[in-house]
Amino acid sequence: MNVCPRILVLLLLCVYTCLSAQTDNSTEQLDEVYISDTRFKIPKSSSGKSVIKITKRELEFRQAQTIAQIINSKSGITINGTNSHQGVPVSTFVRGGQNRQVLVLIDGVAVNDPSQIENNFDLNLLSIDQIDSIEILKGPSSTLYGNSASTAVINIRLKTPVSDKISGSLTSFIGTNSAASDPKLDLEDLRSRIGVNGKFDKFKFVTNFNYQHKNGLSAIKSPSPSDKYKEDSYRRINSRIHMDYEFSKKLSIGSSLNLDRYNSDYDNSFTFSDASNSLENEHLRFQFSPKFKYDNGSFHINFSHHQTRRVYNSSYPTKFKASRLFFDLFNKHRFNDKLALISGIQHSKTQMNSYSIPFEGITFVNDLNSDVANNYLVDPYMNLIYISDVGFNLNAGLRWNYHNIYGHFLVYNFNPSFRFKIDHYRLKLFASIGSAYITPSLYQLFDPYYGNTNLDPQEDYSKTFGVDLQWS
Repeated sequence: MNVCPRILVLLLLCVYTCLSAQTDNSTEQLDEVYISDTRFKIPKSSSGKSVIKITKRELEFRQAQTIAQIINSKSGITINGTNSHQGVPVSTFVRGGQNRQVLVLIDGVAVNDPSQIENNFDLNLLSIDQIDSIEILKGPSSTLYGNSASTAVINIRLKTPVSDKISGSLTSFIGTNSAASDPKLDLEDLRSRIGVNGKFDKFKFVTNFNYQHKNGLSAIKSPSPSDKYKEDSYRRINSRIHMDYEFSKKLSIGSSLNLDRYNSDYDNSFTFSDASNSLENEHLRFQFSPKFKYDNGSFHINFSHHQTRRVYNSSYPTKFKASRLFFDLFNKHRFNDKLALISGIQHSKTQMNSYSIPFEGITFVNDLNSDVANNYLVDPYMNLIYISDVGFNLNAGLRWNYHNIYGHFLVYNFNPSFRFKIDHYRLKLFASIGSAYITPSLYQLFDPYYGNTNLDPQEDYSKTFGVDLQWS
């Protein structure tokens, strides 16, 4: 046997191994624990909603892709902009809904940019190296997570300490980034990561620093021998420190500080021409999470403070600054192995400032001040989970929203399901009836050029019926 056939055989064996690993992985996911739709640890078979789990293993296999590209590959989800120049704003659409109907959580806490038109969170800010898993919960979930959780919730969980000793890692990646018609194969994609985690008695910590620099493509032009184009770059820095301290078996406190920042060049989409424009986007987040366990449950406090900053350097320079204060106090109680209840209250306050440079001016002027552009929400809520021995399950909840501008609104969720097994098949029938409440963003209300204070909140009502069939 000569060299070429041997190489071919080895390649076929590698392909077979990869396919086998993927098949085994999908089998293992059948009994994985999902918590997004109830906040309790329950198996997927007991969940009455459609939940997609992106595991740590899958993320490791797809390191060369972005978070948006990975999520976009899942059924029923479309993220516009995933195949564009990295740094282009992306919009998430689930089951035909709008971008503003999808809520993004990081470690269980809602994140967003209050100065964005649709209050959304920019997935370009995140590094795949710092993420442990992603859960995507389809359907209305406003009773548990509040405003904007209408068509889906994307719950991103960051990595936590895993070693009893101090350990570290350093990885680097270099690759090409060019169009298919471009004969050049320059190394234009550089990524580096350094991480340290460890444990000292009752204290655990993990730190991560990521850097990426990507070049080689234009945001709007395609390479052509007769048309020179300017390459647009994308640079991102992610730094994070997370700490856990266990005072006792009952009381523990977690805290984290995250700084995500990127700078992306972009062109003039109006005239479809090259331009020396750039976007600077920064998200600073602090989270503090005490937890107290007792015999039949646990009491939690999630406090977080977010600050965002966006600067557009172009012919019409603008700058936005915003902040969000979030407080979630809730109790998880198990009456027995079948019945559980979560009840709590959330409070969030958002505010923003916007700046622009007037015609023939040279410095930024504060167009919109946070004294005007601010709001707050107070939401008490409760959610009941029942899991029977005969396959019937129920997830039901209520949330009472109080908005300082729009007043009161009640949202609900009723989600029964029934599971049974026929030979090697596991069948689950489920239904969901729910509502959601989405208030206009600060930008939509108060922007001096495009704002409208007469806007009404969006009320969503949905009915879902589904069948889940699995083979084991």
